Amino acid sequence: AAHSVRAASAGAVGTGAAPVQQRRPPSRLATQQLDAVPEQEQVQGPTPQERLQELRQREQEKQVQQRKQQLKRQQVEQEQARRQLQQRYQEDHRQQALQQAGGGFGREDDEQG
Repeated sequence: AAHSVRAASAGAVGTGAAPVQQRRPPSRLATQQLDAVPEQEQVQGPTPQERLQELRQREQEKQVQQRKQQLKRQQVEQEQARRQLQQRYQEDHRQQALQQAGGGFGREDDEQG
């Protein structure tokens, strides 16, 4: 059993998967732990300037999101309008074609004219 374990660990070293964790500098770990701390606790740390910057950033991000949503909505509305126009256009053409084909639609002509 020990032999297979040694082989497995040797394989891991060969792939470079295991030693990465050992080589990781402590500063990385420290930042990871900081990231794990909930935001409310972190807020006590920064200076008022930093807090302002953060607030501004969040506000900008909100505005960007809203703008994206607005654009999406506009695109959808434009697409719908375009489809409606196309349908109307096709229907008009169909009516005109019918009117031209059969002369029995005089009444409709009078209404439109």
